[in-house]
Amino acid sequence: MTELCFNGHVRTEENTRWNKRGRGEQLKRICLDCRREKANRNGKPDAAAQQVQRTTELHEDVEDMIKFGATFHEIVQRSGYSSWAQLRGSLRRRGRTDLLEKLRTKRGDVYQTQLSGSVIPGKPARASHFGSSERGHWIAENL
Repeated sequence: MTELCFNGHVRTEENTRWNKRGRGEQLKRICLDCRREKANRNGKPDAAAQQVQRTTELHEDVEDMIKFGATFHEIVQRSGYSSWAQLRGSLRRRGRTDLLEKLRTKRGDVYQTQLSGSVIPGKPARASHFGSSERGHWIAENL
């Protein structure tokens, strides 16, 4: 009757080695077929697949934190990214504009819109009065 290892490989002199176990004279029998299989498939995906999976998990965590009502600073701090710029770049590269817009809303980003009409009735709106901090008091005085 042939002897088999744990994984069902036939034990022969060619595929079996004896290794010393511990300090004493104990020996352990090792199946070389099992060792080869373990070396060929270590149970982990390649590095690129691991990175994709990790990024997806981080984005899902951000989405969950938004759903549970965390503040913007808590989300950035607990997101796994070192800064808002890193998180924003990752979301942009993955095309997750939905999360990006939700985070911008939480942050309180206000986008400037084109002024339509005049600010003061009867006077045309001029952008030169709004751009400079020196002229900021002029707007307050003339309103």
